[in-house]
Amino acid sequence: LYGPKAYESVKGILPVDISGVESGDIIKKSFFMIQITIIRGSWLNGDGIELICPVSAASLAAGAVAKYRERANITPAGMECLADAMVQIGLPVGLNNSQPGESAGPVELGFKKIIDFDKEFVGKEAVKKVAKNGSKSVLMGVKTESNGGIHKDLKVQFDDKEIGFCD
Repeated sequence: LYGPKAYESVKGILPVDISGVESGDIIKKSFFMIQITIIRGSWLNGDGIELICPVSAASLAAGAVAKYRERANITPAGMECLADAMVQIGLPVGLNNSQPGESAGPVELGFKKIIDFDKEFVGKEAVKKVAKNGSKSVLMGVKTESNGGIHKDLKVQFDDKEIGFCD
């Protein structure tokens, strides 16, 4: 669930206590011997809660969304909505086994606002440099009406100049 009120909505209907879960936290809880992984935060630059449960519990989760939809102001949406949201905020859409190229770092992917430079991570100095000086390229998501497959390694051109690529 994503949106400015996602955490409060979910907190009020979950059968487990998630108070105190901060953005970026990943916790595991058990409910009737069902292990649930809860992730707070969103790679869409907004607040959100992701609940990961076994397939056997998926119908329970879907039932909770249906039951509390009105009370908690939850609107069910599929992966197509997530792809649309990614395009709207300028992220590359990677929902069909398509991922950004290896040269794309977190700044190019639009994550500059959520990088915690107070923490240690591999490549921190390089990412810090790109964040300070700006990226040489910006990745953008493009949505097409095609149901065809992904065309890897194709160039995107405008006026005979290469301006991008399909990966």
